[in-house]
Amino acid sequence: MFTAKDIKLIDTDYFSIIDQNESTLTLLSNNSGLYWNILSNGADNIENIIIYRMPYMDSDRYLHGYAINLEQAFVFIHNYDQFQLQKKSP
Repeated sequence: MFTAKDIKLIDTDYFSIIDQNESTLTLLSNNSGLYWNILSNGADNIENIIIYRMPYMDSDRYLHGYAINLEQAFVFIHNYDQFQLQKKSP
């Protein structure tokens, strides 16, 4: 479950919060334009956080990976965004 402390970790310059509740965050990366759906299963194990990416809102979502906490999920997203931006560079 996401706590108020977890929500404060969101860099609102990098992400726009589209939707949130105690177990799901939907974010828009202001950097890449990709949407991210982050789910917490509430367990304390290696697959606590499930990360999905969506090319646009309400599209099919694609499993991106797993994280042990929200901070690690943000690192995965930042890395993927950088990868995507490098692909677009000449």
